[in-house]
Amino acid sequence: MASNFPPFVASDISPAVVMGFTPDTDATFKTGGFVVYDPTDATIDGIGSDPAAILGIALADVAVGVIAAGCYADGKVPVLCLRPSTVIGMASATTPAEAHVLVAGGGYGMVVSATSGYWLVDISETTAKNLSVVRVDIPNGVFYVQFHGDHLQLESAAGALT
Repeated sequence: MASNFPPFVASDISPAVVMGFTPDTDATFKTGGFVVYDPTDATIDGIGSDPAAILGIALADVAVGVIAAGCYADGKVPVLCLRPSTVIGMASATTPAEAHVLVAGGGYGMVVSATSGYWLVDISETTAKNLSVVRVDIPNGVFYVQFHGDHLQLESAAGALT
């Protein structure tokens, strides 16, 4: 069955890394949204289409961090920083099938749902590939994915937080 829900952490063999980041003044991401770090102004924002770099998953709405500065230090938003070993459960407009698991050639891309704003696995995206499907839960419409290290800011030299 096709599905539409926010991404969630399914498992990770590495310890989770949660860090607080200052949101960009124009940021509009929600809890469960993927975010990117901008080193030019040391802020985070929601990722754009065909993301080349991903920092992690926002653990609070941007408005919570900005408005409730007493909840998070200096208005920062907590982010679960992704590593290649992190397995994320994601929805898709496509019903998952065993044929989607560990596809040769690098996997798939992502697309944002026009109705919910959640990021979904896009099995039709074979150019901007940033994730691989490692298992599926067909009855519940869940794709379990791992992001490619060269797309993760904590892993790639070009996007490393310095």
